[in-house]
Amino acid sequence: MCGISGFYNLNKSSIKKEFLSDMIDVQNHRGPDSNNFYYNNHIGLAHNRLSLIDLSDNAIQPFYTDEYVLVYNGEIYNFLELKKELPKVAYESSSDTEVLFYCLQFWGIEKTLEKIQGMFAFAWYNINSDELILVRDRIGIKPLFYGVDSNSCLWFASEVKTIQKVTNFKPDPIQMLMSPIGGIAEKSRKKTLWKDLFTLTPGCFIVVKGGKLYKKEYFNTTSLVNEKEYMRLSGLSLEDVTVEFGSIFNDSVKRLLISDAPMGAFVSGGIDSSLIASYASKHNSNLKLFTANVVGRYSEFNNATELSNVLGKKLYHYNFEKEMAIRDLVKVTWHYESPLVVHFNALPFSNISKIASEQKVKAVLTGEGADELFLGYPRLLTNRYKKLINFPYTILNKIYNSFSPLKSYLNSSVGSAGLSSLYELSAQEEEKQEAIQKLKGKPEITRFKGLGEISPNEFVHFIGNDIRLDPVMLDREMSVEEMLSFYMGKNTPDRQKFIIENLKVELDLIEEV
Repeated sequence: MCGISGFYNLNKSSIKKEFLSDMIDVQNHRGPDSNNFYYNNHIGLAHNRLSLIDLSDNAIQPFYTDEYVLVYNGEIYNFLELKKELPKVAYESSSDTEVLFYCLQFWGIEKTLEKIQGMFAFAWYNINSDELILVRDRIGIKPLFYGVDSNSCLWFASEVKTIQKVTNFKPDPIQMLMSPIGGIAEKSRKKTLWKDLFTLTPGCFIVVKGGKLYKKEYFNTTSLVNEKEYMRLSGLSLEDVTVEFGSIFNDSVKRLLISDAPMGAFVSGGIDSSLIASYASKHNSNLKLFTANVVGRYSEFNNATELSNVLGKKLYHYNFEKEMAIRDLVKVTWHYESPLVVHFNALPFSNISKIASEQKVKAVLTGEGADELFLGYPRLLTNRYKKLINFPYTILNKIYNSFSPLKSYLNSSVGSAGLSSLYELSAQEEEKQEAIQKLKGKPEITRFKGLGEISPNEFVHFIGNDIRLDPVMLDREMSVEEMLSFYMGKNTPDRQKFIIENLKVELDLIEEV
């Protein structure tokens, strides 16, 4: 884990160089091996390094030439393959950082993002064009926060506290109030607990140019849906699918182990972490195992011990008593920068991480996020009995359908359906209040569910600059008539005609932030 940070004044006003040192100090725990920065009046890029690949000073960041500057946090797993595809260059290091630098220089941002595989957050600056690009990996493994303050200065960093050290973004009382509900702050793809301070959405990058910010999505998980691949896999036997998956899984784990520093694995004795540790041990004989023993009825220490015996490796552990949760809560919340609701396991994790650090281990593999894939949750095993479990509901639903007034009531806001929409309504209210504050005065508030409640003539005059529109993106193969019929029904021909005549299909849409 490294740390990146920096600023870019949109008015080209000079910013104090000392701010870069302040930001480096705050993120020193992310990269204690070395730190440095690039500074040129209105722009500054800083880096805290945790060295994993090429431990020499040749891989120190920022990595720059007379034309470009790069600060980067993460790991590119296929950098050795990409290195072979690039034009011949006299490399100064054996790091993935330098390979990423030349990918961006020779291929540009979009082609590079198509090719690289890994977890990353980086800032790429073109000195000649004065263009800055901020990027976050496809699913948001590596953090990146950004915001523009009242002085028109863009600040970014791996942690919110780093930005707050050098400028002041005010707390958002609504987010503060709502964040403990369901771990909203922990799971948010955009918002933070501070006004005008955001987390860069996974699979997106921001271009800073001409005093403005432009945000573009380069990846969406829906793009992975492939009907031909699905049909191919459906035609395979269970044995063939298992063999193919095993090959993919093994290759993935092997790629994660590319490191010039010692590595380890966090294991709980569960299916996911045990699988990962077992495969990793085949490729790294020096892999060290660590576990947090949550003492009590939920302890999985015996399972973790059994795994270590099977693999023939020593198991380093930390006994975490329930009283320690209060002891560690403040410190871990400081690192998480949000109330701990979902990821309460961060408390024992913080202690076993300290033991890993004492053992000189700089990176670890975990089974985090793999429970759905390997059926780690018991409820996933009951899916085959879903029809049986839902049988009472199915019968009741048929009864309700036969009596339309009862069905309407149950689906209304006063019926049982209203309970599931409470948070949705509160989110809409929050958005409405933000709009009222921006518009000031006494703005007119009009609500309608869709085009079925407004005429074409009203619609054309109703839409203005102060109204937020959620566009439906179309590609050239889609039928506009079929799409409108699907979304609006077949009883609105006049409205369909109006939209079709005024429809604009935009390709490569860039959203202005």
